[in-house]
Amino acid sequence: MSKIPFLASPVIASVLLSTSSARLNVGDEKKLKENVRVIDGHVMGIIPDAIERRRLRVEEKKAGHPAALADKGIVSIVLDNIESRGMPVERNIAVASIIAGRDTTADCMGWLFHLLGERGKTPKFSTDKHYTPTVEDITKVPYLEACIR
Repeated sequence: MSKIPFLASPVIASVLLSTSSARLNVGDEKKLKENVRVIDGHVMGIIPDAIERRRLRVEEKKAGHPAALADKGIVSIVLDNIESRGMPVERNIAVASIIAGRDTTADCMGWLFHLLGERGKTPKFSTDKHYTPTVEDITKVPYLEACIR
């Protein structure tokens, strides 16, 4: 058996390099920290805004004024479901959702359109190639909300 010097081992060298890169904040470690900072800034900007819009919608609803559906986005729908189940809203859940959404949105939408087309119970405008939605149609998102839930 050959005797390899302790520091010559590729595994040990790799560990030492990554540890020193992290401590010195250089190379890939620096990029990682910058990217995490950008993601945190983005996520922490979305969640408080959605919570505030949701709070305003609830106040308007209590006052007897129905809120516009255009104010209810995907994040608000997710927050409604999380809150109704008593689960805490955390940064990690939001980040995981955004990353998972980026990777799976196309697959999910393809499957959604397949199922909607297969069932035959979709509104006529969804299958009419010449239909142009109005502003009122765009602000009403019951199918989107039902699909997200």
